[in-house]
Amino acid sequence: MKSNAKRFVLADFSPAGSTRKIGIYLAQKLSQTSGLPWEHRPFTLPKQRQELLGFDEDSLVIFAMPVYAGRIPSLLLPYVSQMKGEGAKVFLLSVYGNRHYDDALREMESLCVHAGMTVVGGAALIARHVFSDTIAKGRPDDKDYAALDDHLEAILDSFKKGKHVSMPGKEDLTYYQPKGVSGESVSIISVKPATKSGCIHCLQCVRSCPIGAIDEEDPSQVPGKCMKCCACVLACPLKLKHFDDEGFLSHLGALEEKLKERREPEFFLF
Repeated sequence: MKSNAKRFVLADFSPAGSTRKIGIYLAQKLSQTSGLPWEHRPFTLPKQRQELLGFDEDSLVIFAMPVYAGRIPSLLLPYVSQMKGEGAKVFLLSVYGNRHYDDALREMESLCVHAGMTVVGGAALIARHVFSDTIAKGRPDDKDYAALDDHLEAILDSFKKGKHVSMPGKEDLTYYQPKGVSGESVSIISVKPATKSGCIHCLQCVRSCPIGAIDEEDPSQVPGKCMKCCACVLACPLKLKHFDDEGFLSHLGALEEKLKERREPEFFLF
């Protein structure tokens, strides 16, 4: 790949780990194929967001985020809206739990353009839904990684061309509205995880929370806002963290019934 660019930069928000896993795979493959180095700039944890995201014209950025209710996580908007691109080229990576990515790529595109970057392409890939053990179980899998491999040269070519590529989604960004098992509207905005008895105060849940919402003195308490990323549920070694809200469980049941058909990765390139 003939280019003045010096490096790939993976910038990712990944509370459950799937977005990071896919992003690292793509960054490593692009680096190996092009001969350019890559570096990792995670911004999942509060301490990783003490510095604003900043890139320069020599950066080939992979901007990777999960989809929450059809968009990027709303609690991250104040942070990512301040990033500075300084002429960097960026490939967008949107990771979702087999329902749909809706307006997430369009929102990411808008943020990157506002930051002064050129969006050269994007992709929507599937990972296991963080709410469920059955929705998209085992994803990303070998077929997903093969799809990335099949598009490596095209992604590199899009970086080389440096032409803006518009992403799918509505101009009027909207959030997906959760439904219960009977089709009723449910609200899970204020829902927070509960903790079963037996907590050993290991603080793995506290350390994993991307918003710093869990009380360190009493990890069963969540005084801060919860983004339903399930990082604490996945981090608890005794599996004590869980969601028991009736509306949440009804929504989960509806998702597990509806999202049985496999969705495939989609790519948007010049």
